[in-house]
Amino acid sequence: MERYAYVNCQSELYVKDEQIERDIPCPICGEYDEYLGCFETTAELAMLMWLNKYSGQYILDKTGYIITFKKEHDVELDKE
Repeated sequence: MERYAYVNCQSELYVKDEQIERDIPCPICGEYDEYLGCFETTAELAMLMWLNKYSGQYILDKTGYIITFKKEHDVELDKE
């Protein structure tokens, strides 16, 4: 089942089971919530958050996933 990720005016992530209308501004600051995208698994949400430049700690707190990179071999760009 697809779920939808949003960010409110305080930069907090929240998830909904259905898309919401974002044409209602925050009653305090007047800003609108930002749509991040849809996902089906928590791993997809973690990747969506990473692509939107959330910190590793925030991703871990919200999804339980740690985003890591593992080097498999040297590439041409590594040579100086």
